[in-house]
Amino acid sequence: MMNRTKTAQLGLYAILVSGDYSSLKFNKSLLAFRYRIDIVPLDEFERKYGGVFGAEMPSLPVQDVPIRYADSKRQERIICISRNMERNIRENYPQYIRLLEKGYVVLLKTFKTLSTDRKGWNSSDTTREYLLETYQFCQNFRACLKLTVGDQFSLGDFFGCVVGSNKVVKYKEQVKATSPAPLSVEEIEKERAFLREYLQGLHPKADYIELAVAIYLGSFGIDNHKLRFIQLMHCLEASLNTSVPDPAAHITARHAAALVSPDKAAFRRCYFEVVELYKIRNELIYEDLSGTAKLNLLEKEVEYRLDALDKMISTILKKLIGLNYYKKEQLVEELELLTL
Repeated sequence: MMNRTKTAQLGLYAILVSGDYSSLKFNKSLLAFRYRIDIVPLDEFERKYGGVFGAEMPSLPVQDVPIRYADSKRQERIICISRNMERNIRENYPQYIRLLEKGYVVLLKTFKTLSTDRKGWNSSDTTREYLLETYQFCQNFRACLKLTVGDQFSLGDFFGCVVGSNKVVKYKEQVKATSPAPLSVEEIEKERAFLREYLQGLHPKADYIELAVAIYLGSFGIDNHKLRFIQLMHCLEASLNTSVPDPAAHITARHAAALVSPDKAAFRRCYFEVVELYKIRNELIYEDLSGTAKLNLLEKEVEYRLDALDKMISTILKKLIGLNYYKKEQLVEELELLTL
């Protein structure tokens, strides 16, 4: 009997922000994992995936803004995109302004075959589930590249689209910057009292835990996203790192993941997340980003991640208090055994 099940191809994509024609060299490695890198002219990208930049695509856009760029053979080409897309990138997605200069988008892509007989086969939730796999693959591949050829794999948005449609689903929705509302006095006192209750059980009290809790509680009154983010990262390092010469991001990320992760998959996700948080923190502290589009992007990223970082640190502090290692070295020895 013939199988009459109908299927559709779900394309899963990641934008390589700093990618160019040289990125194609990674295909030799990527094809083994059923991924590949493609270069898509910006006009074609708009017609297929314009929703990535917040554009509604009920019909084909009027593309009348010319863009000159050099193709793979260094021949000059001219393409046209819509005025709406150009304005939207410049005003709302400054991290992608370089696309207007290059004239093309570098995409890492893979496909999933979906049965259209399944209920909800093309729902946003289904797409995001598969995008999570793509996200994790990209983070792991990026980490491998850093160890070998350096950071040439700067990632932008992750999105999915059923082949032949223009319904785009993003893995991480764009977050608009808003002015943070500082915690009320009552909220701050409630959290302080909660942590003090844990601290009372420590006999004798561990100095490193008291210091980390003090840093954490001190961050409540800060109404600047970037400053609070930096202080929370300082709290994380004060809690879990003992060795100054060693790479702080690597050590702290491993220890944080060991404390909060229930399984190996969660450990990997947490590890790469904390490493990425360190990269953001270092850029905020050490790079001169004043007046640049990159600063605007970092500010949005900080706001997006701040709540999750706060909750992770709160969980870690409570676990440290529960473990009650008087010396931080004892804690670190235990965490190192967990990460073997």
